[in-house]
Amino acid sequence: MPSAQNQGINIYYQVEGEGSPLLMLGGFPGSVEDMHDFEYVSKLKEDYKLILIDYRGFGKSDKPHDTDQYSIKLIVEDIVAVLKELAIKKCHVYGHSMGGWIIYGLAKYYPNILLSMIISDGVPGSGDPEGIREVLGAFDEFINSIDSLTALQKERWLSNDLKALNAISDWVVKDNQLIINLVDSVISEINIPCLVLMSNLPEESDEYILLKKTVDLIPNAEFAHFNELSHFELFFRSDLVLPKIKKFLAKASSK
Repeated sequence: MPSAQNQGINIYYQVEGEGSPLLMLGGFPGSVEDMHDFEYVSKLKEDYKLILIDYRGFGKSDKPHDTDQYSIKLIVEDIVAVLKELAIKKCHVYGHSMGGWIIYGLAKYYPNILLSMIISDGVPGSGDPEGIREVLGAFDEFINSIDSLTALQKERWLSNDLKALNAISDWVVKDNQLIINLVDSVISEINIPCLVLMSNLPEESDEYILLKKTVDLIPNAEFAHFNELSHFELFFRSDLVLPKIKKFLAKASSK
């Protein structure tokens, strides 16, 4: 099982396809298998070398139960350890939801790694701690309520280590404002090609405001608003979002 190590934590990864490296970062509480299930891999691997990663606490990576084992910086360093293992010096990156938080972390701590970035509803909000805790408080009920997941996908999501997920939840509660501040502060420092994908977020929400700020402050950033899609659907409906992603990547790769 391929893995890279960071400070004693094993980080599972997969590599699919050939071409310019494209790092694919999903959201809570998924794994690399979601990128296969929702056809990102099959529809991108002919043109890009896809690097798929399970964050610490998820999938086949190690799952610490200590809250102090989770932070944006640690997760960013996990990803950099994988890229070093693969001798990849620069890459494009896509991140949905929590995956977007990690992209901003990469932009903060390792900006020279990034060729371009695709942010899919990928900013934190002040309500995230409450939202994650509510999900974990009725995890089975929440997963089974998501109609877009197959029975096999629900089984995989339900197989998550709840002690690890609760440690992640405690980290988000503890560091939520720090994460928001990191995202907010780094936006003005980014000058690589950027595509922002947004679901039907309320205009008054923290997430909407930060995503719009990303579009406004990053030079020539592109924006695609899928007002008919929910937060999860923005990831699940690859048939709708991939045409935008492919067009953006083709242009960013040609520069």
